[in-house]
Amino acid sequence: MAIAESPLESLDGLCWLWIGPVRQAELQMPLAHELLSEVLTLAHQADTIALTDAKLAKAVRLTVRSALSARGFGRFKEHVQTIQPVMAPMLRRQIRRCEGLGITIPERLLGILDDAHPPVIEVAPRVRRGWRRKSSTSRRRPWRSRRKSRTTS
Repeated sequence: MAIAESPLESLDGLCWLWIGPVRQAELQMPLAHELLSEVLTLAHQADTIALTDAKLAKAVRLTVRSALSARGFGRFKEHVQTIQPVMAPMLRRQIRRCEGLGITIPERLLGILDDAHPPVIEVAPRVRRGWRRKSSTSRRRPWRSRRKSRTTS
């Protein structure tokens, strides 16, 4: 299959397969998971493509966005219902890696995924606070106060 060998050159065909052709019975369709993984990988690679060809990267991003959001995210919703819960975290990471999809599409995809397979443990990122030095006037020095009291008596 030419699409599997060079997905970037046949991006339209790959997205057509993802959306789903009308006559699926006549075709030997690859697994939906493989198609989705390939589409998300291309979306992730658009950032590196942009270094050499900005127009191609923009076309890849637009094509992937339209394929993922086609029919009100219907194909993605169908796929998420069929995957095993073990595969949901991997799919979550893959979606989060795709920066070229914008803000709305990854949020919608993650929302659909969370509805079907809620995250087991969601760890909030740890926020480190910078070390701040207190001013010398606000800091108490018990050893100085003791010295002063000894010398005064």
